[in-house]
Amino acid sequence: MPRRPHRTIERVTRILELVAGSREGYTLTEIARALDAPKSSIQSFVYGLVDEGYLDERRQRYVLGPSAYMLPMCAGQLPVHHIPHEDIAALSEAVRCQVFIGVIAGRDMIYLDFAGVNMVARYLTRRAVRFPLLDASGGAVLLAEMSERQLHDLLRNEEDQEKVTEILALLDSIKQAGFVVGPSKLVPGAGALAASIRDRKGFPVATVTLISTPEDIETREKELVQQVRRFVKDVAGKIPHACKPPRLR
Repeated sequence: MPRRPHRTIERVTRILELVAGSREGYTLTEIARALDAPKSSIQSFVYGLVDEGYLDERRQRYVLGPSAYMLPMCAGQLPVHHIPHEDIAALSEAVRCQVFIGVIAGRDMIYLDFAGVNMVARYLTRRAVRFPLLDASGGAVLLAEMSERQLHDLLRNEEDQEKVTEILALLDSIKQAGFVVGPSKLVPGAGALAASIRDRKGFPVATVTLISTPEDIETREKELVQQVRRFVKDVAGKIPHACKPPRLR
């Protein structure tokens, strides 16, 4: 007996597929028109997907949300999953800092692994796995690796364009240095040093962020940078190269 189509599932999947294919996103009216359905009939689906994090509303336009990017992460299909936790723990012990490994997911940073983390940081990380990209030190180093078009596509719908301008002004110096030092938004009151992690062909796939006191980061900056660069070089050979860089929606 053939299976009958499930109207609710069909609507939800069509909304996700539609939005996933657009950099600009869609308004509620545009989604309804594309699905040839009354706006009132798809409104609850869209709002539900926003509540669950699968869609994100930016200036009344809907784009993919962080939860949509979490699916391949949970399945262990990201290149960064090839970094052994033991290597991360060894780095934390060597630098005597908390260490976080993060990736960009849409317009957020998601931290997938960490070591040497105290109870406060562990609580903050697990309570809010996603952090705004513009507030993350690791986010800045990955933004510095992007092309002008990628940056424009990613940041033009951000509500705080003043913050976008401030970040863009720093990207050239971050790219030249290969790392960034600043206050940590992940652990309030702490300092952070972040650098990009590359795969075996040199493509940036993640970030490594060291967290300590601002004074410690400043005093030992040269030593910490050397240790991070050694770590990044060592793990690069363990990370397979994807067929092509992930497309930014």
